[in-house]
Amino acid sequence: MADDFFRDDIDNKNSSSEGKETKDKDDYEAVCYICRRPESKVGKMIRIPNNICICSDCMQKTFDTINNSGTPYMEMMGFPQI
Repeated sequence: MADDFFRDDIDNKNSSSEGKETKDKDDYEAVCYICRRPESKVGKMIRIPNNICICSDCMQKTFDTINNSGTPYMEMMGFPQI
């Protein structure tokens, strides 16, 4: 009976410390890798590997620049020209 009491106490301590770690993790606000605006200003971020966050505005500008540059990127990647 006493063992159950101590197990419950240990479980409660572990769950409270896990909650604190997730709270600390949530305190961090994502910032756009390109324009440095925070997520609270630009809305939801696009997350890519290596913990890089990019806002949708910067992603759209990047795609527009690539498509309007005149360089045949699609052909370089092996896609046929439409």
